[in-house]
Amino acid sequence: MTFEGRPDGQGGGDDGESGGRVDSVWNIPGIAWAAIPHYYGDASRQLLLGAAALMLIASPLYGDNLRIEFPFEVLGAFLAVGLAALTNPRDRWASMGDAVLSGVGMVTYATWGIFEYDSISPIAFVLRLVIALLFLFAFYFSMKTVRSFALSQIGRRETMDEFDDTAEAGEDEPVFVQNTHNSPPFNSFARFKPESERKRPVPDEGDSHEETRRARISDERKRDDEAAQNIADGRA
Repeated sequence: MTFEGRPDGQGGGDDGESGGRVDSVWNIPGIAWAAIPHYYGDASRQLLLGAAALMLIASPLYGDNLRIEFPFEVLGAFLAVGLAALTNPRDRWASMGDAVLSGVGMVTYATWGIFEYDSISPIAFVLRLVIALLFLFAFYFSMKTVRSFALSQIGRRETMDEFDDTAEAGEDEPVFVQNTHNSPPFNSFARFKPESERKRPVPDEGDSHEETRRARISDERKRDDEAAQNIADGRA
């Protein structure tokens, strides 16, 4: 699995460009976030950086007591930037740390904004909810990455039969096993069976009835002939 170079796994051209790493901060070709299949660490990294920057820049606008709250905001921004820098498609623990931090940040800022909405300015309320939403989306993409790590899907392309267990079992089954199911065994042919195991033809019921009728008619004729012979002998 290749994580370096361009999104197609190739390096730079003949002009000496190396192409850089795929999981850089702004690696997006066009608008796509997932340069590596089933990996969403780039999205969570960018959302964490945005939340950390907004936490520090807008702190004078949404804080109640800046002298007490600002050290905690700096610590939170420091952790968010550090985990964002450690996020990569080879380490699941960094993505798990992103999920934990973004979940804590989302709960903290959403609770802080909703519980004090009637005692703060509209700007402070909006800023707290915006930061909570950034952490919420970062939590979503981080959990998707953790799920991909758990299912071993990082770097794998989607296929049409990804969830078709029958097709996967058919692909894994050896060819000679399939042929044994389609053809009868060697000793199933009658010519290769012992005399005692060969099936004898079963007479048809219609033929048996016909033979019985013919035998009965033959017996009646014999009795008639004998009676006629006895009569002839008596007259003589």
